[in-house]
Amino acid sequence: MHPDGTNARIVYGNFTRSPHCTFEPRSIPNSPRIVFTATGHHSHTIGSLVLLDPTQGSEGNDPVTRLTPEVAFPEIEGWPKAFYANPWPLSERLYLVSWGPEPDPKQGKMRSENGMGIYVYDSSGQLELLYRDPDISSMYPIPLRWQKKPPTIPSTVDWQDRQEGRFFVSDVYRGLRTVKRGDIKALRIIAIPPKTHPTMNSPVLGLTRDDPGKCVLGTVPVEADGSAYFRVPSGVIVFFQALDAEGKAVQTMRSATYAQPGQTVGCIGCHESRQDAPPPKDLVALRREPSMIKPAPVGSWPLRFDKLVQPVLDRRCVSCHDPKGDVRQAGEFDLTADKAYDSLIHFGKPSIYDHVMARYKEGISQEGACVAGQSQLLAKIATGDEHADIELDAEDLERLITWMDTYAQRLGSFSDAQEQELLDLRKKYAYLLDAE
Repeated sequence: MHPDGTNARIVYGNFTRSPHCTFEPRSIPNSPRIVFTATGHHSHTIGSLVLLDPTQGSEGNDPVTRLTPEVAFPEIEGWPKAFYANPWPLSERLYLVSWGPEPDPKQGKMRSENGMGIYVYDSSGQLELLYRDPDISSMYPIPLRWQKKPPTIPSTVDWQDRQEGRFFVSDVYRGLRTVKRGDIKALRIIAIPPKTHPTMNSPVLGLTRDDPGKCVLGTVPVEADGSAYFRVPSGVIVFFQALDAEGKAVQTMRSATYAQPGQTVGCIGCHESRQDAPPPKDLVALRREPSMIKPAPVGSWPLRFDKLVQPVLDRRCVSCHDPKGDVRQAGEFDLTADKAYDSLIHFGKPSIYDHVMARYKEGISQEGACVAGQSQLLAKIATGDEHADIELDAEDLERLITWMDTYAQRLGSFSDAQEQELLDLRKKYAYLLDAE
């Protein structure tokens, strides 16, 4: 990204499974290439050295050269006994590095007190020791030398302007292989509140052990040609979901983005190749003013199951699905406030829990495989014969679908203080919301 926070983009590895993590990237002098340390997800930041050429692609093996192929990528390929770290490139051939043996580099393990030393590494595979301390590891080599001041990139952000930005999408169908034109009617905008608690799964937000927070800002329309143009709060990290006519997610963005004040950010489509060029056409959405956000139901900003879904259950379901009620068999499926969440996420095979965990383990967003669109629970509620006398209105369905498509979380924020911050954010940006 630029120093003012604009132009943030992924350089490599959004859909690449191996290596797990690309850490410590540094640009190589007088070269378009980058060196980085390939590490494990559940390990210390040590591993194998990789040369990346962004001009050759942004995923997989095509743009990478393994400088140290004798060192397996930690965790996904194995656990080497010696590791590289902290590469500082002098050229494409020569690097200052840290290197040394580490018997157990997994997370939670203490590393050797003096395992690492500082070396010159030659891309032919030669290591020459520069310095090693007998008592402590020697790491993070940095050459001290005169160099030209890098060019200044002027800021394009007007920090005194209204704190909002804009997004446009050229064609949501670019990148969607199984969706017919006309099927996508809107985009759902979901914000990701920062994690404020240092301990995994505390508090428990949802079904996986590392659920990020969620905050549904609302939806914006998609035009007939697949284009969209809309306003957003600036500096708020968001991702998008493409929605069908029923408001169900068809595809989910698995990365994130944001806009700075006064900035307009554009993309070509949904999961299109980063090598694609924008289509040379007049976009319908850009012929008008940017859309305001149609807010999602109460309980989605900030996200809370007890305020988003439980009111629907209390109005439509609890009269039967209560162990203290008159219908014994229905009462066994308990939808009262204390039990409803667990009852809903475990209903059916596959259940919502099964579905979310399967997608989580896959690590990618499968087109057409979002929760509400495949939910046995939603199908049972909406079309089941035993529920023929229960008519869910449009808001009831939107509440259930919104909850399911945001991975059926119980909470969307990490503390009462953060929840209040999200409520304050809604008040601050009320002028961006179309409350019709």
